[in-house]
Amino acid sequence: MLPRSGRNKPETEKYILKLLDMKMETSNEQIDLGEFVNDFLSWQKTIKNLAKENSYVKLQYAIIQKQLQKSQIAEKTANEKCVQLREMVNKLQTTLDIRNNLQDENVKLKKQIAEAKEIATNLEQASNPPLSLIKSHKCQMNEAIKNLEASQQAHAVEVRRLQENNQLQNKREVALLEKGIQEKNGEIRKLCQKLSDMERDKHTEIVKLRLEYDAKLLKAQKSNSKQQSGSMATVNNEIFRKKLQYAKVQAEKEVGVLKNKIMELERKLMQQSRTNQQDFQHVPQKRRRLSTIGKER
Repeated sequence: MLPRSGRNKPETEKYILKLLDMKMETSNEQIDLGEFVNDFLSWQKTIKNLAKENSYVKLQYAIIQKQLQKSQIAEKTANEKCVQLREMVNKLQTTLDIRNNLQDENVKLKKQIAEAKEIATNLEQASNPPLSLIKSHKCQMNEAIKNLEASQQAHAVEVRRLQENNQLQNKREVALLEKGIQEKNGEIRKLCQKLSDMERDKHTEIVKLRLEYDAKLLKAQKSNSKQQSGSMATVNNEIFRKKLQYAKVQAEKEVGVLKNKIMELERKLMQQSRTNQQDFQHVPQKRRRLSTIGKER
């Protein structure tokens, strides 16, 4: 067997010299071992280059992993903002419930005032009470009506202020979330383009090495077809071919892992965008309800 690529250069040279001595002793025919040695060294260099390329791919994988972590942090931040928006919507709903309760109470008070007016009228007609007492009751009722109207106006102003504040804050949050989603989509597109370029370059390099290897192997087989050591060279060539094939398979596996990571990132971003859309679907409904209440007033 030939020495592995992991051995140092002196051991390789010793092995080559030993191989030369064996060839000189066992064969009377002359063969071009120099060219075979050069081919062997070029194959060894090619395997080292493939190892460097694999290291570069691993570095790119680490970069993409860091970007995934950043994306997860951004997703967590977006979820926290969604929770805050939900709390705001709940507060607004509570305010609306309070307003509805106040309206119901106002209706009841108006009915009570109308009944009181009717009772006062009946009493006035039935017993003819003093004018001072009637005026006192009328003043009290007028004061109660004024207080009720003032409280209604103050409550309406507070509701409008809350509506405007919530609308502005919701618009800001939605704009920030949309901007973050667009940035993440841009990063994913860049990563996909980068991965596609790396895969295309890797495929081109492997095809080129394959063609060179086949050409050199064919040349070596033709030159050594009449020698006794031809079978040994074929075995060695098969070993190097398997090593090259193994390096190609490993590179393809790493590229596949990177593709899966990018697809997972895209899926998480899609889920995040859908969740945000579902959270903000309730906001227009609340606005419509507020506008309807304002019209009723």
